[in-house]
Formats: sequence, structure tokens, C-alpha cells
Amino acid sequence: MQVSQITSDDTTVAAYKVVVPAQDVATAITEKLTEYGKGATVAGFRKGKTPLNILQKRYGDAVLKEFINTTVQKSVEDIAEENDLRVAIQPSVNITSAGAGEKLEFDITYTLLPEIKLTDIAKLKLTTITAKVDDSQINTYIEYLARQSRETNTVNRPAENGDMVVIDFNGTIDGKPFDGGSASDHNLELGSESFIPGFEDQLIGAKAGDSKIIAATFPDDYQTPQLAGKQAVFACTVKQVKQFGAAVIDDNMAKKFGVDNLDILRQGVRQQFANQFAIETRSLVKKDIMDAFDNTYKFDIPKVMLDQEFDDMWTQISKAREQGELDAEDVDKSEQQLKDEYLVLADRRVRLGLVLTQMASEWGIEVSKDDVNRAIMQEARRHPGQEAQIFEYYQKNPQVMQQLRAPLLEEKVIDAILQRADVTEKQMSGEEIQSLMDTEHTLAKEATAKKIANKKATAKKANAKKTTAKKTSAKKASAKKTTAKKISAKKTGVKKATTKKAKAKKASTKSAKSA
Repeated sequence: MQVSQITSDDTTVAAYKVVVPAQDVATAITEKLTEYGKGATVAGFRKGKTPLNILQKRYGDAVLKEFINTTVQKSVEDIAEENDLRVAIQPSVNITSAGAGEKLEFDITYTLLPEIKLTDIAKLKLTTITAKVDDSQINTYIEYLARQSRETNTVNRPAENGDMVVIDFNGTIDGKPFDGGSASDHNLELGSESFIPGFEDQLIGAKAGDSKIIAATFPDDYQTPQLAGKQAVFACTVKQVKQFGAAVIDDNMAKKFGVDNLDILRQGVRQQFANQFAIETRSLVKKDIMDAFDNTYKFDIPKVMLDQEFDDMWTQISKAREQGELDAEDVDKSEQQLKDEYLVLADRRVRLGLVLTQMASEWGIEVSKDDVNRAIMQEARRHPGQEAQIFEYYQKNPQVMQQLRAPLLEEKVIDAILQRADVTEKQMSGEEIQSLMDTEHTLAKEATAKKIANKKATAKKANAKKTTAKKTSAKKASAKKTTAKKISAKKTGVKKATTKKAKAKKASTKSAKSA
């Protein structure tokens, strides 16, 4: 077997050519067939006495395929180990010769992890936020729950603001039905502003049995882009009018939500707020960490990894566009604008993922089997009654289970960073946290736009430099050609002058002889 490295200007890959001479392939196949023939039973021959040529006809292709697979796999592993390659993803193999009686020749291309020198995490300054859950927030939510749990009584009178009406409705836009535009036995509280503006107001005064045609316009910033700003017509039938009872906050109200008393309900609400704030503050400190790393770690990432990440992201974006589920801020962007933005995000995601992987490697952080099982169990709890199916799904799909490891590893590394960094704690209210998140979102969009602009400017500069280089090269070539012509002309002139001089000299000599 002959192994040679294929040179390349790309430092993120290492390519090798492997050649197994035809004679070596034939010898290996013969040995395998001979070994197999010892136990093979072929009609017309005694066990172990089947001629090699018969074995070749019957099993040759399968043995050759097995030899190729084994040789390729072993070569992939051995070359990586012998050359200390830091392989990022599964290498690609291109077989260029593998027929019967031929040499086995194939190329292996390894995508390499870039060399990353970690900075001193102790110098990283971070602020972690502890959310303060105010009693006023809890009281407001308890009041909301009390309103949700109010008793209702059917009344025989026109609907008033604050009543509940039970309605059937069918909505159309330009005479055509639209998704989510129809429902039966829908409970609607008038004045709740849960429907589009103008809809609820037109039902005030309606009685049970009334039919009404309601025209209303979706807001320009409506969450479903294809409906935003559109005028719809709804054919409504009022089936019942109900009057709400008083919103009573007591132990009986708490029992409607599955707890024994109001104190336990309040504790549950407080914990719910605390959990939600913890998720939000965690995302804020993670963003601070990632932003710091994005500014610190600058290196080229393997193109194949960038392309793969971008393709995965773009598949999701394309699906969202088709289904009208794009974020409102992305709806009016062209396909090229979206591609520019998500290419920047893909680059960031891959680069920072490599940084976190390097940290995990140097700090000895791993994801255990127990970690994965806990994550599956947590996922199963989100689907009550389907726990067994969730576990079975992961057991039958190891690749899906493997996908759980990346976010688990990321969270472990983030924890390790917070233990090593210079961390300051700060307490904020829920409103302050939300305001901070909105600000961070705006800053992130501005940062992405700046990166896109810089990338385009760099590309433009590179193209200008390339164009200048071409012009300079062409100018030099033209000058060289002109100089060559001048030299050639000069030589021709000298030659002509020499010839003329020689002829004159010859004529002079001849004349002298004649004289």
C-alpha cells in the first residue's frame, strides 16, 4: 500500500492518496476466497473442495467489496492517527479505481479542526442577573387567574361589553377562506381585545340566534405576515350570551388550578416567574459570553462545516417562508438579504462552537450517558401520556440522541466559564430584564448588519485589488512585449546595417581587386 499526501493551499483540510497495487488486491482476494472456501458448500463439490475459479465467480464481487470497505476504513483511521490529524467531521472518500483485476486507488480528505489558543478566562468580565420577583407581579397574575376561573351564567339579553359570547364564525379575504379564519363554539370575552381590532365591538348588542357579517382589518404588524394589513369578512352566528360572575380570589379559586389553597398557588406562581426569569437571564449572560468570544477568536473555519451549518439553517428558513412563519422583521427582506444574514450567523455559530469544543477538551468536560438520559426524560415530561413513545423514539434513532449532546455540552461549558470568569451579580426586576433583552436584540441585529457590510466591503476591496493586479500584469506584459519588439527591431536594424556594411566591404574589395 502506498500513501502520499496531496498538497493544498487550504489549511483546513488534509488530503491523502492511497494506492494498493493490483497484485496485492488479487493476493488479498485469493486469500479471502481460499479461507472462505474451506467452509463453503457448493453444489457439485465436496465441502472445502470447491475450485478457486468457481468461488471467484460466485463470491468474488462480495469479497472485493468487503476488501475495499475494510481497506478504506482502516486507511482512514491509520492515516489520521499516524499524522496526528485533529479531524472535525467524518472524512470524505473518493474511490478512483476499484474494479476486479485493477489496483485499488482512493483519495481521503480530512476536514481539520483549526488551532485555537484559548485566552485567560479569568480576565473575562461578566455580569449575571438575579431576577427580583415583585409581589405586584404575583398579585397581577393571581387576579388574571381569578378572572379566567369566573363562573358564567347564560342570559337572555343583548350582549354587553364584558360578557362572553359563544359564536361560530367563518372568515374570508377577497372571498376566499384562510387558515385560522373559522371556528365553532368559540368562547369570546367582549372587551378582551383577543380578536383583531373592531371585531368584538360589532358583537355588542347581539343576542343568541343572531347572525352578523363583521368586517375587520388585520393590523399591519400582525403576527402572521400573509394576513397583515388585509381586510377580512366574517360570517358570525351568536349561539349564547353569558354573563360573568365576580372574580373571587380565595382557596376555592386555587383549587380550580389543582392546589389546596391560595398560599400554595401564590408560591407556585412565584416559582413560575422565577423559572422564566432564570431562563431569560441565562440567555443574556450566554449572549455576553458569545459576543466576547466572537470579538476575541478570529480564525478561518472549514468551508464544509460552514456550508453544512448554513444549509441546515437555510432549510428551516425556506420552510418558514413557505408556511408564512418568518419572523416579522424578516418578512420584507429579499432572499439575498436573508442569505447574507444567515451566512454571518452560520459562521458565528460554527466558530464559537469550535471554541466551546476546544474548552471542553482542555478542561476535561464530557457529556455522560446519564446526562443524555436525563435530557430524554425531561423531553418526555413535556408530552404527558407519551413518555414511552418518546423513549422508544430516541432508542431507535441514535443520530437524534447524538444531537442532544451538543446543547448539553454547551451548557456544561457555560457553567465552567462562569466558575472561571470575573463575575459580578446584579439584581433586576422583570420589566428591566425585558427591556434589556429588547436592547440586546436590537444590538445583535445592528452587529449582524455591520458584519455583512464589512464582509461586502472586504470582498469589494479584494476584487478591486484583483482587478488592479490584472491591469498591472497586463500593463507589464504589454510593456514587455513592446520592449521585446524594440529589441527585435533594433536587432533587425543592426543586422541590416551589418549586412549592408558587409556588402559595401565586399563591393569595395572587389573594386580594389579590379583596380
